[in-house]
Amino acid sequence: MRFRAWFFVILLLCLYVAANSTTCSATKKYKQGCCNKSGNYSFGPDYCGNSVCRSDCDRKAECNPGFGSKWAKSDKCPLNVCCSKHGYCGTTKDFCGSKTVKRPSCKKGDDMLCVVGYFESWARDRPCEVFMPEDIPIGLYTHINFAFGTINPETFHLEANTPEDKLAYKRLTFLKKRDKNLKIYLAVGG
Repeated sequence: MRFRAWFFVILLLCLYVAANSTTCSATKKYKQGCCNKSGNYSFGPDYCGNSVCRSDCDRKAECNPGFGSKWAKSDKCPLNVCCSKHGYCGTTKDFCGSKTVKRPSCKKGDDMLCVVGYFESWARDRPCEVFMPEDIPIGLYTHINFAFGTINPETFHLEANTPEDKLAYKRLTFLKKRDKNLKIYLAVGG
């Protein structure tokens, strides 16, 4: 009987912690989205609007799924990928629903001379599916663009946006030790 009681107490504690970790408040921030009065986070007028928002009210979605351009950084996603109902860009069913994204293809018999990959430095900060430079498959890409660097307005030197970006760029260029032909570029701006 004691075991059941303890098990039940521990189960309730775990459920409380799990439920509490998915909510936000004026003092409990979340990495992405605006926090609304209900303690939920996302983008658009139902979360970021003046009458409903508690914190981080100036955050914008990656793309505009229909909330209006006031609530999104861009109306469309880059590279013709889909915009999810929550304002994120991607190519899976979660983003596209039943719409299929046309994949680039080559004529039969054509060799691909150049395969370019795009590494976003903020991939390490995603709440799920974190992606690090070491996760890039060796031998697949001929070129990798690292996003983003910046130009120092006083010295006009290229610089990393953050100290973490500088470390990520070093880790990315370390891949050249395993693939001598790999070319790595720094995308400037954003």
